[in-house]
Amino acid sequence: MYNKKIIIGLLVAGFIIRLIFIAAFGDKKNPEMYEHGLIARNLIKGYGLTMHWPYDTHSSERLKEQMQSPKFEGAFLPPANPYILYFSFKLLGDRPGTYLLLMIINATIGTLTLFAIFKLALLLASEKEAIASLAVAVLYLPSAFAVTTFSGSVFFHLFAVLTLYAAIKCTEAYKFSNYMILGLLCGIMVMFRSEFLGFGMILFLILLINMILKRKRTGNLFKSTTALFTGTVVFLMVITPWAMRNYYLFQKFVPVVSHPWHEIWRGNNKMASGGYYGINKKSIWVGVKEFYYLADRFDSLDYNQNFELASDSILKEEVIAYVHSHPMKTIELSLMRILFLWSFDPYTPRTHNAAYLLISIPTIFLFIFGAFIFIRRIKAEGKLISGAIIFSFFIFYTIVVATIHLEPRYQVYILNTGLPLTGIGLMKIGLMIRKGKLSEPGNS
Repeated sequence: MYNKKIIIGLLVAGFIIRLIFIAAFGDKKNPEMYEHGLIARNLIKGYGLTMHWPYDTHSSERLKEQMQSPKFEGAFLPPANPYILYFSFKLLGDRPGTYLLLMIINATIGTLTLFAIFKLALLLASEKEAIASLAVAVLYLPSAFAVTTFSGSVFFHLFAVLTLYAAIKCTEAYKFSNYMILGLLCGIMVMFRSEFLGFGMILFLILLINMILKRKRTGNLFKSTTALFTGTVVFLMVITPWAMRNYYLFQKFVPVVSHPWHEIWRGNNKMASGGYYGINKKSIWVGVKEFYYLADRFDSLDYNQNFELASDSILKEEVIAYVHSHPMKTIELSLMRILFLWSFDPYTPRTHNAAYLLISIPTIFLFIFGAFIFIRRIKAEGKLISGAIIFSFFIFYTIVVATIHLEPRYQVYILNTGLPLTGIGLMKIGLMIRKGKLSEPGNS
């Protein structure tokens, strides 16, 4: 009962902190929603899931086209968050009261994420360590700040943790319902974050290997494999309608989004620094002074249904040419992004804030320390498959960031998913302070 009161108290504190952030930082009158809000408003106007490619054109004709309503639907973003905004505007209106309500919903989702972090931590550690992880999560304020934004961050913060939880539960009991839930969660995540398609496939591969290794000497291999197949089918059922819609639009296989090379190009070009901003401390974008020639190439394209794909193909050519011409610099940039991801980005002014650093750096340390201790426990506590599931997430996303470009919200998303391990590190530090020495991992 005592622990339950602590858990409830921490969750209430987390919710209150998020409400305070809404009051202090939330723009309730005219918030910036970027492409998400633009697509949602085009849906309201009847133009479908579409928007003009956001680049700085140098053509007066193209500028006139961009000032007009979009004529062609696209796949610039996964559809989940634009549709959330669309239905909110459709039901309640595109007005300040709706923006405030969306922020309060974000705060509620963020609080549910805290509880999901606690539940995932319980699968990986002791109850005291799980409560410690929850306490760290409550104090990790960059995650709380996400409730004031409209990019869907709070949703994929929640679903990423839930997906890892569901995957580990699948290894505990080979139930059809467990795998169906996992497939559903993976599919939903892809509709928020396109790269999760790759990680979802990795998850199911890990589970398949685990089944074969554990069940090959029993009579349950067929049943367990069928359960996994069912989960995979559910996963595909969620994402296939969107992929089919994209194929119908473009007459090409576009599984989720139409601009993957745009993200890779932003991290691999002559102005790339390894951080969010370029070496000139400015945003890397098509059409700015250093990349005017790319805007000219974009302007030369016909404005038609395939404009998004044609634009992305230009950036693909740019990336390939840059990598071929600067192979060592490409590797250097990738390594710098990994370093900045797991520390801080010196090229982004907002991460230089003392409060941000005082929160983020200790949290990163607790995660790395807790992960190290968890690795030492894996064999002794029989959590090899849980470890494979958890660490595959961080390895996958570290590789993704090393390949594309780094944004502060990526670090928040990835570290938020790692919070279930921070309690292990925190409790170990507490034990070391009390005893003045490092005890055996299993006793922390």
